Parts: sequence; C-alpha cells; structure tokens
Amino acid sequence: MKRIALSLLVSAVLAAIAWAQGAPQQVPAATPQGTTSPAPTTQTKLPSQIPGGTIIYADLSKSIDAKKAKVGDPVEAKTTVDLLFHGQIVVPRDTKITGHVTAVKTHTKESPNSMLAIVFDHILKKGAPAEPLQATIQAIGRPLQTAAAFAENRPFPDATSGVSGSVEQEGMGGPIRTGSAGSMPSTFPPSDRSGSRPDVNPPSSSTVAPLGPSSKGVIGIKELSLSVSAETSTINSATSNVHLDNWTQLVLRVQ
Repeated sequence: MKRIALSLLVSAVLAAIAWAQGAPQQVPAATPQGTTSPAPTTQTKLPSQIPGGTIIYADLSKSIDAKKAKVGDPVEAKTTVDLLFHGQIVVPRDTKITGHVTAVKTHTKESPNSMLAIVFDHILKKGAPAEPLQATIQAIGRPLQTAAAFAENRPFPDATSGVSGSVEQEGMGGPIRTGSAGSMPSTFPPSDRSGSRPDVNPPSSSTVAPLGPSSKGVIGIKELSLSVSAETSTINSATSNVHLDNWTQLVLRVQ
C-alpha cells in the first residue's frame, strides 16, 4: 500500500515538472547595457485655435485712407510680439493678420464726417495655410517711430514702459500674462532679429508710448474715435477723412 502511494506521489511530481518545462515563458524585453528605460513624459499640447479674449499686439502694414479706400480692400497687420503658451511660441512676431474694409464714407463739405469699417478675419503663420480668426480693434495708437527706421532695424520700447518681445497669455489652457509693465516674462527686454538688444531710444522725434492690454479707443491721434460692433471695428472722424499711417499701433482682441 505504501509503495503504491509513493509511486503515485513520484508520478505526480514528475508530471508537474514536465508541465512546467513545457509551459510558455515570458521573457522581459532586453535593454541595452548601462541604460534605463525612459520614464513616460507628458508633452504640452499647443492649442489649435486662439481663444476668445486673447490680446494680440500688431502694427498696420500699410496706411489706410477713407478718401481712397473701397469696400473689399485688403487690410494687413503684423504682430509685434511673440504670443506664448507655456513658454512655447504659438504666434510668432511678424505673423500676418489680414482682413478687409467692410464700409467707408469719405469727408465732404456737405457731410464732413468720415467713417472706415474694418474686419480682421484670418491669421497667416509662416509655412501654414490661412486660419480663420475673428478679432476686433480694442485700441489704436500712433506709430512708435517712422517707417524708415522700422524697415532698417525696428526697435521696441523698454519693458518698463509697455509691451515688447514676447507675451504669454492665459486662455489656451494655461496661464496668461499680458504685456503690461510689471508682468513681463524674465526674457524682457527682447533682442532684435540679429540677437542684440534693441535701441530703446531710437533716433526719432516720436515720444509715443506703446499700447498695453488696458489701452482702449484711439490714443494720440486727434479727431478719430473707435467703435466696435460684433466683429466690425469702425474708425470715425467728425471733421476729415479717416487716415491711419502704416505702422499704426493696434491692440486686437480675439472674439
């Protein structure tokens, strides 16, 4: 009896060993010697669209005059600072923002008031197709200096006096810091395209201050006023034809 039990026990042990040897085994993936598997990282996802309320600083690329303008004429501005999201540039400086004239009224002796209505509706990033953008004009200001000086080496004001360089804004899923004095990123004041610090006192007679996020209406340009309705920005003059020089400062607000 004992022999039979012992024989059964030995048979069971041998069967278990044979099954274990025949079972598939999982082998861990080989890692090169001296290296460790990289830890999973989370990559910041850049926003596909600029959210409403975002402030964009731009300059008018070409002068506009109600005496010459026609409905449908193109209007173009270029951003003057980089728009950042978590330290990454989502709208580079010199990005084109385009629109068109939607209404115009010229000054005459019989009807001295003049009007020019503009819609900004697209943004053109380099190397990418035009993207829809609905933005109105929050503020208009005189050019910071003459177009000739801008064309050669366009300077920006010092960070303590307003906006320059890069602006990180909230919206787009992260914190937004607008370009007002005291809230500038640590990279201010910026460098120009050659990497050197821009001239904060350009050789110009202009003493115009740069517009900031709280700027509203028409600043420093006599006889003009600004009104906004839906997506349309309207510049009015009670005494002469509406005229905006090239490099006129614009504060745009995305709708």
